[in-house]
Amino acid sequence: MESLGKGRGGLATLLLLGCLAVCTFAGENNHRYKDGETVTLWVNKVGPYNNPQETYNYYALPYCKPRPQQKDEHSWGGLGEVLQGNELINSQLDIKFKVPVPKTSICSQKLSKDDVEEFRYAVEHHYWYELFMDDLPVWGFVGELKRSAAGADPDALVYSHKQLDISYNGDRVSGDASVPEGGPAAAPAAAAAAAAAGGSQLGGSGCQAQPQAAPQQLR
Repeated sequence: MESLGKGRGGLATLLLLGCLAVCTFAGENNHRYKDGETVTLWVNKVGPYNNPQETYNYYALPYCKPRPQQKDEHSWGGLGEVLQGNELINSQLDIKFKVPVPKTSICSQKLSKDDVEEFRYAVEHHYWYELFMDDLPVWGFVGELKRSAAGADPDALVYSHKQLDISYNGDRVSGDASVPEGGPAAAPAAAAAAAAAGGSQLGGSGCQAQPQAAPQQLR
């Protein structure tokens, strides 16, 4: 009977440890968040819209980062994800569950001539990007082509502002992830720097990355 009692005690300990593991496993892994808990936005890939099999890492384009000196944090989903060209990298954006974020400057950098040409090529070939938040995909275009006058060559414009509208249901991020077609009207501007600025709000309807303000013209 003594050995049986010890066995039950061991079993109780294992059950308790198991409960602790389950109860403390929160966030992205079980898709449940506490108010104010970090919600990670992952950048994934870019590529031409007309050829979805041709994809590159998001930072193959010279986008700036909030903390460029910090080592990239990756999320790997297995061989299948790799074969699909997925390579998730933490965007380093500070997003908290149910906490609105005002319009904020994220990062800026001076573009070299090569950087400008890379963005120009991406816009001319209709590159789109893919992000992920809580396993929900978010899509958007890198920029747009716009003619300043009839018969003139189109200008390549890059979206430098984005807004994330994120819906929630109780303690979960919810809603379809999509990007409205089209973009804002272009204003003549020389792009000396690529800046990412915008806001996020956990609420509303859907999960959207939406161009804000005028895109910047590449010269």
